[in-house]
Amino acid sequence: VNDPKSPQSPKLKRNITLQELSLICPEIRWSDLFAKVFKEAEYEDYEGLPITIEGEEQLKQRCKQHASALQTDRKTFQTMMIINFVSELLKYTLLPSTKKTTDPSTSLFDDECIRQVKEAFAYTIERYYLPSHVNETHKKKVTTIFDEVKRTVLKSIPEYIWLTRSEKEFVSKKIEKMKIHALYTNLSDLEKKENNSAIYRYQLNEHNYYVNAIIMGRARNMDKFKSHLSPSDVSLSPSPVFNVDIFYQTSKNRVNVNAGLIQPPFYIDGDDMLSNYGRIGLLIGHEIFHSIDTIGTRWGENGNLQKSKFSRTLSIKVYNKSKCFQEQYGKDETIKHKIASHKFVDEIIADNGAIHVLFKGFKQLIRKLAGHVSQDPDTTQRRYQSFFHGFAEVLCGEYSGKALERYIKDTYHVLNKYRVNFALSNSKEFSLAYHCRPGSPMNPLNKCRVY
Repeated sequence: VNDPKSPQSPKLKRNITLQELSLICPEIRWSDLFAKVFKEAEYEDYEGLPITIEGEEQLKQRCKQHASALQTDRKTFQTMMIINFVSELLKYTLLPSTKKTTDPSTSLFDDECIRQVKEAFAYTIERYYLPSHVNETHKKKVTTIFDEVKRTVLKSIPEYIWLTRSEKEFVSKKIEKMKIHALYTNLSDLEKKENNSAIYRYQLNEHNYYVNAIIMGRARNMDKFKSHLSPSDVSLSPSPVFNVDIFYQTSKNRVNVNAGLIQPPFYIDGDDMLSNYGRIGLLIGHEIFHSIDTIGTRWGENGNLQKSKFSRTLSIKVYNKSKCFQEQYGKDETIKHKIASHKFVDEIIADNGAIHVLFKGFKQLIRKLAGHVSQDPDTTQRRYQSFFHGFAEVLCGEYSGKALERYIKDTYHVLNKYRVNFALSNSKEFSLAYHCRPGSPMNPLNKCRVY
């Protein structure tokens, strides 16, 4: 289905008629296929929709190969299709329990199975999760932390002497206009999502795991398809809010905080402002700096893509300023294949910017709360150490085996231990808090910094 807002390259995409599509790949009965799919999506008025084709030559060649195989070696072709089907099912295989237990009664309820249930019944789980885990008080406290972090970042901008006056103005205006979107799903929307979700129209079988896996995959694809057909405020495509997630949305100039993140260890209900500032505040700060990294600087304060020479120059300037990071983090052999990637560099910029600016705000907050927080030097020193410990705790994690391979291959982060240690080693305040010897690994003489 054609999206008029999406940029189209005439070489890759074009609008065609149903007749043209049938000429490109006559092996598929397109009218029957469309009728079946749109009926399942409960979308009746589809015949007037434009058809956009992408990868036309690839489709043409694939159809020719299939037609030839069906005529000359049908049995081999059928075997190949069965192998493809089984290969697809292997994605849903339940591996031995990650708890390393030999008890067969627990292995079926392991992480992978739970993950699949959460994906399939996201909106039902979400409807019960929200009222039991978060409330408006949490939202207000997280918003207060966001405002505090934003103020600290804005106060720091004059220090960036490598930026011109106009560049500082651009960065300041963008951060000033930035909003936070926390607990952004309400219960009435969830009920609509439940009613729209395809999973409830299929019959699951409690005795047949793999049939259920096929059904759940089919329902997910149908939900994605329906969200493109009928975009609305209750789209089925966004990530469920119980997922532990926070992200900066360039097109809205907004930080989105999922309810799943407003939980321990990132946010602890009942803890004081300082403690939560040092945990979820660091993650919020990380996302704020994404607004002014190499990619973020290409987007304006209202979420519009900038095509001016000014924005291109600023983006290049930020990237060039990150060369020190690339040399430092490039010592890790696992990331050499992606060290020059803008997305990878931007994660490093955000980590280091957050730890530097957030600590400055942390000190200001201690002074601001002087009537409620001890100003004793020893107590303050322990609080400083606790702040950096919180940074490490928020980002801690360990991967092994296939999970480690996927992390190295697919993510734009270094391994957790390097992510923590490199960022802390660039912090002068960290080395003072922990009395690190100059020239030691955690207090190198040359420290890298962009913001």
